Amino acid sequence: MSAEIESLALRMVAELARMTDSRPGQGRMLTALALDTDVDWESALAAVQLSEERGWLELHVKYSVSLTEAGLQIAAYLNRP
Repeated sequence: MSAEIESLALRMVAELARMTDSRPGQGRMLTALALDTDVDWESALAAVQLSEERGWLELHVKYSVSLTEAGLQIAAYLNRP
C-alpha cells in the first residue's frame, strides 16, 4: 500500500471516531465518511480495506464501517489535543 493510502486510512479512523463520539460498535456509512474526509470513493474504499487488514475497523454489509478497540486507541492518539 502507498503511504498516501496509509495516511488516508489514519485520517478516516480519526474522523470515524469523531463521527461516533468514540463509541465502540457505532457504525457509519462509508459514503458519509468519504464525504467528511473529502476523498473519492475508490480512495476511501482502499483506505478502509487497509484499515480492516490492520484491525482498526470493521467493514460491514452495505459499506457500513465501525471502529475496533485498536482503531479507537489509534484515534485517541491521533485526536489528542
